[in-house]
Amino acid sequence: MPDTFLQSLSCPLPEDIAHLKGAGEYELALRLIDRRLAGQLPAMLRLFLQRLPRAYTLTEADAVAEMRRSVPDFTAQEWQEYLLDGKLESTEKTAKTAQSAYTDKADRLNAGTDGLLSALSQLQRALGDMTRSVQAAGDALGEKADKEG
Repeated sequence: MPDTFLQSLSCPLPEDIAHLKGAGEYELALRLIDRRLAGQLPAMLRLFLQRLPRAYTLTEADAVAEMRRSVPDFTAQEWQEYLLDGKLESTEKTAKTAQSAYTDKADRLNAGTDGLLSALSQLQRALGDMTRSVQAAGDALGEKADKEG
C-alpha cells in the first residue's frame, strides 16, 4: 500500500479540477471530485482524488491565523505575496518532492541490493565448491580407511 499511495501522489490533477482549484473555487472543485469518484477512474487517479480533499483543510484565513501563532504580525497580504512569489509549497509540490526522494532512495537501495545479491550468489557458488571438495576428501579418506582396514 505505501508504494501505491506514493505513486498516487505523482498523479496529475485533472485540468478542470485544477482550474477550479487555481481559481479558489474549492467547493466546486470538491463537488467535481465527488462526481468523478462516482464514476469509473484509473486506480491511481481514484486514490489521488480520494486523498485530495483531506490535503486542503485550512482556508486562507485559517492559514494566516495559524501563521500568526508563530509570527504575530503576519498579514493576509504577506500570505498573498508568499503565494505569488512561490514561497509557499503546494501539497502537489510537496508530494512530488517526497515521491522523487522516495524514488531516489529506492533506486539506491535497489542498486545496493543488486550488488548484495551478486555477492551472495558468488558466496553460494564458493560454498558449493567447498562442500564438493570436502565431500570428495571425505570419500577419499573413507576409501583409504576401507583399504587399510
